[in-house]
Amino acid sequence: MLAVAVQVGVFFALREKKKKTDDPKAVAAGLAADAGPTAATAADASPIELEPDAAVIAAAADAAPVVPADAAVVARTAIEEETPSERRRRERAEAREEAKREREEARRERERQAAAERERVAAEKKRLAEERAAEKPALGKVTFLIKPNGASLAVDGVFVGKSPLRDVQTTPGSHTVAASAPGYTADTVSFSVRAKQKRTVRLSLKRTPVKPPPDDGGGETVAKRPATPRVSGLGDPGRGRALIGSKCNACHRARGVGSVGPRSRRRGAWERFFKNGYHDRYERLGGLVSRSQLAAVKAYLMENAKCDANAAGEKCK
Repeated sequence: MLAVAVQVGVFFALREKKKKTDDPKAVAAGLAADAGPTAATAADASPIELEPDAAVIAAAADAAPVVPADAAVVARTAIEEETPSERRRRERAEAREEAKREREEARRERERQAAAERERVAAEKKRLAEERAAEKPALGKVTFLIKPNGASLAVDGVFVGKSPLRDVQTTPGSHTVAASAPGYTADTVSFSVRAKQKRTVRLSLKRTPVKPPPDDGGGETVAKRPATPRVSGLGDPGRGRALIGSKCNACHRARGVGSVGPRSRRRGAWERFFKNGYHDRYERLGGLVSRSQLAAVKAYLMENAKCDANAAGEKCK
């Protein structure tokens, strides 16, 4: 744009110079002024035809100094010369560029605010974690392996679960764990743990001893009692049901063992139990229960027990 402006200026200057050169009167007047009155009269009398030299004009144009034009002036000139449609296109392009710049600035501002918020939240979380760590003492972890499995455990009087328990968080210091299970004697054990320490506490409960049956009056003890009668046949199921409640389970409760019922074993297992006298594994019943009573109890238990899966011809209940 600057070069075009310079060329335009040079063109107008040369054209003005050519006009002056093409005018014979003007040339004659100039010469008369330089030569005096006589030359002026001669010039008026005979006009001189002068043709401009193209080479001189080109040389003058090349030798003319290049004057830098003001960019703002050139841009203003271009704007003044644009058509209304060009002006509208330019204004729309400028509006789009301005809107794009505003959106970019808004996006950057949102990113700066989000980054600052993330830093603030992270710093707050770190501060709270440090405060909690300073307030809360470090804990130890204790694994309780207590036999039998399923024993109830209480640490310092607070129930914590059933054995086995692993990695129970415990405050540093000395503690006591109490363990209990049905059929076993409850016991306690003391232990200590340090901060961030892992340790294991082991304990085996002892079975509760079976109380000997009371003397039946004849001075006979359990050791001297005869073996349990073997029973192959079946008796009266109704009588057996009454004996189960009044005799069998009453004896079981007195010794602290579980009650017995038809669903305790399957039919085949009950058959073998009475036929082979398996009750002697726990206690001899000779002299306490007759063969007919055992046959009645057997009949009641087998009649209401679950049948064996491989028992041919039986209808399972």
